Amino acid sequence: AAPDGFTAAPAGDDLSGYLSQNVQWKPCDPFECASIKVPLDYGAPGKQAITLTMARQKATATPKLGTLFINPGGPGGSGIDLLAGFNSNGLEQYDIIGWDPRGTGQSTPVKCYGDAETDALNALDSSPDTPAETDALVVGSYEFGKSCWEHSGELLAHISTIDTVRDLDLLRALMGDSTLHYLGYSYGTQIGAYYAELFPQNTGRLVLDAAVDITDDESVIQAMGFDLA
Repeated sequence: AAPDGFTAAPAGDDLSGYLSQNVQWKPCDPFECASIKVPLDYGAPGKQAITLTMARQKATATPKLGTLFINPGGPGGSGIDLLAGFNSNGLEQYDIIGWDPRGTGQSTPVKCYGDAETDALNALDSSPDTPAETDALVVGSYEFGKSCWEHSGELLAHISTIDTVRDLDLLRALMGDSTLHYLGYSYGTQIGAYYAELFPQNTGRLVLDAAVDITDDESVIQAMGFDLA
């Protein structure tokens, strides 16, 4: 399978071609948008590239403080959609960028099967009470996963938080920022926390709102936070 957004990798076997690509911004009212190449597999960047799409609201005040990247969580939420409703009051000195993470939205998307099959899957009882309901849910889930492999292939092996974090650092570099300024909500806090661990030397101001637990301690779960709130 070769999903939409698969594209030829830049010349070379490292990230140099990706880091030197020219970002071409185009109007996408009321913002400006651009698509860039990132490696499908950061372990083999010269083999295959995929496409990421982002939207930018430019700074309107000086002195400019750099770029602020924003992510709504999900996993899989659209940063482009988040930007459309984002309250940027007080942040006028930043270019604000929302991007669709790999596998989602306007970036190279994971594709599975069609609308009718999706409706049938959603109609299954997700909390089965009988063996028949359990069997139907198992079969439906299996068929869904199988369809994703058939339509998305190798892309599925490279949809992870770590891949997204590496994409984010590439975006930071292409914007010319020496450090990353970032706001993430919910699962987006995991992206930010992993970024700080993987790229501490590149970490600037991070805001992690409604943080998820990135440890193996499940004694406190997100639902308990919802109940408290």
